[in-house]
Amino acid sequence: MNEFFAPATSNERKREIEGVLHNFSSQQGAWKHCLNFMLHSTNEYVCMYSLTTIEVRILNAFTHV
Repeated sequence: MNEFFAPATSNERKREIEGVLHNFSSQQGAWKHCLNFMLHSTNEYVCMYSLTTIEVRILNAFTHV
């Protein structure tokens, strides 16, 4: 996450990182990993990504009820 937000990171590399993060968050149990990341990380980028992933999971669960 730090690499993504680093000023020296190229746009091409940022797109690669976005793809990896999107693929991860699309996995069935990603939200469980994100809970663990939030409990054990002090990195604000990791926590924000994790919260967003969990939020999307919750919203998707309610829209498919």
